[in-house]
Amino acid sequence: MNSLALFKGHLGGAYEFTQKYTNQEVQKIMKSNSPEYADEVPYSLAAGCVNLEMTLFYNGKRLYAGYDVCVRSTEAPMQWSSYSSLPDKVNLKAEDMEEEMFRILDEFVMKNNLSYTELNELKGVDIQSNYPDMEF
Repeated sequence: MNSLALFKGHLGGAYEFTQKYTNQEVQKIMKSNSPEYADEVPYSLAAGCVNLEMTLFYNGKRLYAGYDVCVRSTEAPMQWSSYSSLPDKVNLKAEDMEEEMFRILDEFVMKNNLSYTELNELKGVDIQSNYPDMEF
């Protein structure tokens, strides 16, 4: 059993991966470069008190994919707070997007001392210090 399977077992119903499109469909959408897909979330991974969304963004010229992290900082059910955008490149050639997203989320959670099982403080993340190669 791999670490993702153990992790899913530990979190139980607090773990959910959703997929709206296949990788091929996302690639086709991105090639269309249509702003109508801006803010579309093709993949989402909720793991307890943290959530990673692969989101399509439109910067006025092109459509691109990126990751956003949200956290639960309050007991209110289903209430998430936007936390940070990640510099990690979205790998649409990944064989398993769930495992790919889990790897990225887990690295971010560990690097920023967040918790899967406890409410997280809304604190700023110094992306430039944590990810010095990111283009701003």
